[in-house]
Amino acid sequence: MSGFNGPMDPPPPHPHLDVRTRSFYGRHNDLLCEYWPSCHHGEEAVVQVYELYGDVGRRFFRCPRFQYEDCNFTYWIDGPLEQHLQEYIRHLHVTVGKLEQENMEKHNSINMLLQDIMKKDEELNNLAQKKMQMTDRINELEEQLRQEQTRNVNRRFMPPTVSGRRNYYG
Repeated sequence: MSGFNGPMDPPPPHPHLDVRTRSFYGRHNDLLCEYWPSCHHGEEAVVQVYELYGDVGRRFFRCPRFQYEDCNFTYWIDGPLEQHLQEYIRHLHVTVGKLEQENMEKHNSINMLLQDIMKKDEELNNLAQKKMQMTDRINELEEQLRQEQTRNVNRRFMPPTVSGRRNYYG
């Protein structure tokens, strides 16, 4: 531990800052502070890890009311990172950003493909309905044809009518 390095400008609000209280740090952790500072409200400070550009990964004390009633109490716990570590962390952030962008693009393309599949599925269902309608119509026409053929066959073998005229086939 490098000790307290003094006050710093308050960091900008960041939704992913991990807040730790004194009870989190103990024998199992490397932050053994005999003197745990209090903020300007008189409350025990909390520890956060800075996750923005230049000082990524550095821990600092901060007012526990920072989200709604900040008294601007902030002290660094860790010393500044070496230049090559800061550059590497920046590189990792850029890489993560690129990977997240690629991931978003892939999700977008997947969503577009799913929409295309849904459209094709709907078209296929419409075609299946048309096929069923056409099949029903063909069955109706075949039934009409069978009935017509049956009538024609029956006419062929009918006896002459009372008037003496013969039927069409006879």
